Amino acid sequence: MKIYIIPVLASILFFSCKKEKPYWDTDIVAPVATSSLNLTNLFPDTLLESNSDGSLKIALETDLFKLAADTLLKLPDTTFENVYIPFTFPGFYTYQPNDNINFLPNNEVKFDIANGVKLKEAIIRSGKLHIEIYNPLRQPTIFTCSVLSAKLNNVPLSIAMQMPAGTQASPAYRDTFVDVSNYRVDFSGAIGNQSNTVIENMAVLISPAATADTLKYGDTLRTNITFVDIVPQFGRGYFGTQTLNLGPDTTVFDVFNQISSGTLGLDEATIELLVSNQFGIDLRSTITALQSLNPQNATVTLTGPSIGSSFNVGRATATGNPASPVIPYNKTLVYNELNSNLTQFIGNLPRSISYSLNSQLNPLGNVSGFNDFVYYGTSLSARMKAEIPLKFSANNIVLLDTTEFDVSSLTEQIDNVNEGKLRLRATNSYPFNLSLTGVLLDENNNPIETLISGPNNVILSPNVDGNGISVGSRETWLEIPFDRSKLESMKKAKKIAYYIGFNTTNQPNSVTFLNSYKLDLLLTADFNYSVNK
Repeated sequence: MKIYIIPVLASILFFSCKKEKPYWDTDIVAPVATSSLNLTNLFPDTLLESNSDGSLKIALETDLFKLAADTLLKLPDTTFENVYIPFTFPGFYTYQPNDNINFLPNNEVKFDIANGVKLKEAIIRSGKLHIEIYNPLRQPTIFTCSVLSAKLNNVPLSIAMQMPAGTQASPAYRDTFVDVSNYRVDFSGAIGNQSNTVIENMAVLISPAATADTLKYGDTLRTNITFVDIVPQFGRGYFGTQTLNLGPDTTVFDVFNQISSGTLGLDEATIELLVSNQFGIDLRSTITALQSLNPQNATVTLTGPSIGSSFNVGRATATGNPASPVIPYNKTLVYNELNSNLTQFIGNLPRSISYSLNSQLNPLGNVSGFNDFVYYGTSLSARMKAEIPLKFSANNIVLLDTTEFDVSSLTEQIDNVNEGKLRLRATNSYPFNLSLTGVLLDENNNPIETLISGPNNVILSPNVDGNGISVGSRETWLEIPFDRSKLESMKKAKKIAYYIGFNTTNQPNSVTFLNSYKLDLLLTADFNYSVNK
């Protein structure tokens, strides 16, 4: 017996002394996302204003449209061909050096300006004259091309060009471009009773170096003068009774971009439309349509004063100061909850506003006696100014906020997780319950997986006083169990999008939103994981 016992004891001692690998479980709690949402997160800071009682309002100004002066006055590229055949067959004429042939003295030429514009005077901001000359004479000449109606510092525009000798079959040719910027052009003709008319003059001087020669029948003197890319700085005349049509077009209205769905029941709102006429022209205008566009809601057409009916807009006043040439005529149209359906228009939460408008120039005709005017850089424009108190009832409003989501520091632990959950602490000071949905996003804001959803996603409201104002705040804890699949999504996620839905209580009564209201969110990961060493 002793012989067998000793080996057994030795064997037990050997195996009892063998070192085993340690293994244990541990718990960890770590924040993965934080967010604090108040109304400054939901609307651009520059749009929110606080009243003395802490209530908030949206105040914004935005351009609706702008029609520039070059829409009214465009001087088309125009070529005037000047041809002079000196004699009828079989005439001839002997010319000498220094002889002058003034073949088109004070020639009137007319511009074809669109839309019935009858121009009396203009100052050129930029543009060129393209002058082309064909010399059929067998002697060198000097051609002088003048536009007597165009003056700079009271000196008429005149260009002299040396021309080599040519022949009738192959006339000598030269051309040049002349900058006409800052020239003042008189379009009233020789005796001032015309419009769109300028005076030109063409002359040929036989070169002093020439020899006597004969001007024969068929020796046609020809020039082309082309006005190229003329942009007026100023124009005066009669601009006719043309009608300007603006739209239909849209302008972005990004005030409610963080509200992904729903409608608002507003108590009040005010919009002012400032129509500003910087043209020296009387207008009769009509807003044919003004619409609130939201792809998820119905289109709401604004009704109210001057929508669909005409109103007069007076002409601007010239100042004589080139730096600030006009005093605009401003027409203000006011829309509110008393004279229009503006609260429904704004409550539709527009993403853009559609408009169409027309304006008839000079509805009473040429009452100015050819003294309509426009200046470069001026316009007919409309600007919208809105004031929206944040006191409203909310119907299925969903707000959107996106924040960073980061579990990168927990990667080693996550790979060894046994079990766990996410814990969300929500601190709410809004005077109504909120429902919260959380969606994990990748680096390109593409959704990966819904992390938080109903039905157990309600964030409770704090107590309110007799005026419906929150008394302090209230904490709500939400627990979100996760499995291995959710863990993989969490590892890929870079952001989390929170969708906060709510309906105000006691509808249709409105809630006043204060600058102290907010929702604080702290999302933590609470899990157990194994460690092997």
